Amino acid sequence: MKKPFLSFILIMASNICLSQSVESDIQEIRTKYQNIEDSLIHATRIILKRLPNTHPQLWVLSFHDTFKIDFLDCAKNHKEDAVLIVYYWNNKIKKLAYSGKAIDNSNFREVFFYFDNGPEFFDGEVFFSNTKFQDNDSSIENDCLSTITESRYYYKHSKLIKHLEKNFSIHPNDNKDEIKRKSENAPNQEIDIVEGDMGNIKDGHEIIQFLFSNGYLNLDGY
Repeated sequence: MKKPFLSFILIMASNICLSQSVESDIQEIRTKYQNIEDSLIHATRIILKRLPNTHPQLWVLSFHDTFKIDFLDCAKNHKEDAVLIVYYWNNKIKKLAYSGKAIDNSNFREVFFYFDNGPEFFDGEVFFSNTKFQDNDSSIENDCLSTITESRYYYKHSKLIKHLEKNFSIHPNDNKDEIKRKSENAPNQEIDIVEGDMGNIKDGHEIIQFLFSNGYLNLDGY
């Protein structure tokens, strides 16, 4: 009877050590994330807007800090289906912010990718799914209720080590403070990581490769 009990103790001890190691990695990732957010004021920004229904995809340069390009006012009346903001300093990409609508305009997605001297270490995703509902105060008009899913993906050595998710709903009349309050109050759920699950790391890599291969970026050291 001693051997099975001893094996059980060893397995439990191993699991505890593994859990502590992951939490240590998560804290390190959160520190890197906060350092980047705090340093964005010093970053060079590039803003690209994607024109709809173009094959291959056509991105228009709308803003560039280094080259003093600012076409945002000129382009604000032009329709786009996605926006990409690149933040970098010391020739290193630190953050990508992507936002875009689905083809039917019913869903909207925002993804924020964070990089540490090349490899992606964290990304956050906000997915807006719009649904119609009957307003109790009106028998005629329907409002649009957005169900929001927020996901956070943590990576170590390009491997997903933690996936957190929360869900909540917002009304069209909710202001930014109300949306922030709902987000903060929504409970996090840890999602089991299945074999082969890489979060959004493939998307981040593909965006980087697209930017370089099409001449939108020419940074050393990525």
